[in-house]
Amino acid sequence: MKFFRVIFWEFIQNLPLVTGFVLAFQFWEQRQWNGALAAVLGSSLLGPLTIRMTEPKKIDLNQRAPLRVLATNILVMALLMAGLIAYLLAPWSNWMTDVLVGILVASLLGTAQSVAAKEPISLRHCAAFAFAFPLALISFRTLLAFDRPAWENILILTTLITLIISVVDYGPPYFRRARTDSPR
Repeated sequence: MKFFRVIFWEFIQNLPLVTGFVLAFQFWEQRQWNGALAAVLGSSLLGPLTIRMTEPKKIDLNQRAPLRVLATNILVMALLMAGLIAYLLAPWSNWMTDVLVGILVASLLGTAQSVAAKEPISLRHCAAFAFAFPLALISFRTLLAFDRPAWENILILTTLITLIISVVDYGPPYFRRARTDSPR
């Protein structure tokens, strides 16, 4: 039962971030800068707020992450999202560089979250991102080639990211016992 609870809340947490990313990419590609900025900022605010509100439900905690973690998530996610969109639209980016860029972005976000939480860097958390982000970039690039509606891309990417993060970060040891990490 814990497995499904983790996946459900992880999906809820990822949905606003992926939605903002996909919409911001479309706006940016169409040179609709106000829309791109609104999507990046809106999802970078809504995503971390959603994480802060739902993390205790996901992993049975009685506390929420400190406000410095929320502020760090908002800032880092906005910068990384804008950077990833610019990267994907660069003529030199390709699926091979997606692997390197995805791992770099994963390391930056995981490290920033650990530092903001005043905890040792969680290798498991960074590994979850390091598996999810490159695959998400490659999948996004692939989905664009099929000219799917945005909502389909959002659901596919959110599901992919959710499953990878849930299994790697909250995998089998978590499903057998309570997780001891503090909230992100």
